[in-house]
Parts: sequence; structure tokens; C-alpha cells
Amino acid sequence: MEDNEYDSILADDSTESTEKFIQKVSDILEEQEAKDPTKIHLLKNTTRHTEVMRVENSIPSTKGAEVIDAIISSALDNQPAKLFVGVQPLTAPVGTTYSLNYESKDEKLSLEVLSHATEATSRKLAHKMTMEDFESITSDDSQHGIEIANEIYQGIRNDLMRIAQKQTLDFANIRKEQFACIALITTLNKVANNIGKDTRRGVGNFVILSETMLSVLTNERALEIDEAHVDEQYPYVKYVGTISGTIKVYHDLTLEDDKIIIGYKGTSDVDTGYVYAPYTPVITTGITVNPNTFESTMGFATRAGLYINQPTEETTSEDGLTTTTTREYCNYYVVLTCENVPDLTKSESSDSPVVDDDLFNEALKVII
Repeated sequence: MEDNEYDSILADDSTESTEKFIQKVSDILEEQEAKDPTKIHLLKNTTRHTEVMRVENSIPSTKGAEVIDAIISSALDNQPAKLFVGVQPLTAPVGTTYSLNYESKDEKLSLEVLSHATEATSRKLAHKMTMEDFESITSDDSQHGIEIANEIYQGIRNDLMRIAQKQTLDFANIRKEQFACIALITTLNKVANNIGKDTRRGVGNFVILSETMLSVLTNERALEIDEAHVDEQYPYVKYVGTISGTIKVYHDLTLEDDKIIIGYKGTSDVDTGYVYAPYTPVITTGITVNPNTFESTMGFATRAGLYINQPTEETTSEDGLTTTTTREYCNYYVVLTCENVPDLTKSESSDSPVVDDDLFNEALKVII
């Protein structure tokens, strides 16, 4: 929507003009809904709140429109979390999310879809914008949305690290630095297969790693580029290749150096261990004045719910009582902590011999 369209809708800050603004935006969003239903749905949730905040803070009408178009849209477009978790938008502050669950009864496995009451909670974001920035923002300005998207993503990623199973890979046991890549690939494949056994849904199909751990996969045989995923590039998370033809590898610029996240997400947003349920993914919290600098800034918050698909276990006591307990971790994700990672930059500059195919294959047999 162009700025002059908003000008014609909102000539003043009256309630009638506000309603016209909301209705006009809703009409245009409905026309675009077939292109990206999730994004448009979330924009609809955000429209009324943004417009109310605009009126309360006496922000010009066109600027209220730019906040919606430039910041909110950019935050949604640059959100990489959808690659790793299910995204199920809420239509109200309290709604329903869904998950797949395997259940074993009488030595038979059954798959069922479970529904969960999910409540959206608000979380204040660290990102702020000065009023000077706010006045100068344009419809193609995406930087503020990118920073907000990354902050929300980091919150989701930290949740995954908190609920995931924890494992360790110690490179001190690797005899030659050239074998570090092989050891890492072997470990990632084993972890991915164990996720498949534990969830009964599928083997782990994505890996998130840091710059340091990406350097371990520098061997040209380690990563293959899958053309189907080359467009999965976000400012802070980038697709770098595929291992064994099934495990997609992503480079997270903000992940801790010694951490790797391995996980599984199916083709559906219910086939996952973590459901992100945004209601209003980005909302403004009004304008505040810094008491020290007297600078006016606009704050932001996010409002979303979540559901974690944690497995349960049934135990039967000697007196026949059955107790159901929930595991402390989610078996869809594993966090791998790497210790004693070799300095590959140093070994690359030396005259160490290249690992040939026979030695490479032999190393796969001995590295456990």
C-alpha cells in the first residue's frame, strides 16, 4: 500500500478515521492472503494495536502505516525460526495448538493429533528506535525488522537449547586434525538417527552450528549444496549445505562457538517438538523519554504462546499403580557441546598431507 493511500484514509486522528484505516488495511490484506496466509494473518492481528498506539502517541497517520509495512513485514519475512519449529498463529490471546504424538498400546503404535490450550504472553524486546529513526523510516527499510526478527529467533533458539537433550563430543580423542571433520559428520549422523528412534517420526533433518564448528566441515566431501534450499538465507542464519543428502546445515552467526543444535521438523507445522504460536509478533510499547539524554524512543514487544512436545513415560509400581511422568527434555532436539576443537586454520597453513579417499573411508570405520 502506498503512502498516499493512507493519507486519503486518515486525514485526522478521529475514531472514524481509525476504523477506516483498519478496514482498508484488512481489505488489502485479504487480497494478499492467498500468497502468504500466515504472514497476512499475523499482520491482521497487529493492525488494530499499532493504530491504537499511533493515536495515543500522536504519531502521523502515514507513519503508523510505515510501521506496519516496514517493521512488521520485515520481522516476519526475516524470521528463520520457521525452519526449525512449527509456527501456528493464534487468532485470540488464548487459542489452540496441535502436535503429533505416537502412543504405544498393547505393543501397537498409534499416531494421534493432540490439541493444547495455548495462551499468548508478552515479552519486552531490547530493540528500540529513536523518534528520528522512526520519522525517517521508509517502506523499503528492513533493518529494524531484521533486528527484531533476530531477537525473537534467539529467544526461540535458546528455548530449544534449554529443552534439548545434552551430549558432548570431545575432539581430544581424535588422533589427527584431518579426522575432525569425519568425527563430526559421524557424530551428527548418529545423533540424527537416535532422534528418529526416540520420536518415531523421522531422523534429525537439520543442524544449526556456529562459525567455529562450520570450519570443521571445510572438507569438500562434507557438505553438498541442495538447490531446493539455497534460498533459505536470512541475515543471521544461512543455509550452507546438506550432510548425507538429508541433514540440512545452517550457519547461525550468533550461536555459541562450541554448540551445535540437531533437530527434526516435519513438513507440517504440527510435526515438531516445539510450536511457536504468535498472536501479535511485533507490537509497539509506546514512546518513552530517556531521563538522562531526554531522547524520545519507541520500544517494542512480542506476544506469543508456545507448546513443547515433551514425551511422557508410564511406570507401574509393585502394587499395580500406574504413574505418568514427563521427561525433562524434548526428544526432537539435541544440543552437542564440542570440546578441544582443533585449530583448523593453523593446520591448513601447514604442509600436512591431504587425506586421500582410502584414508578417509578407513577413518570412518575407526572413529566412534
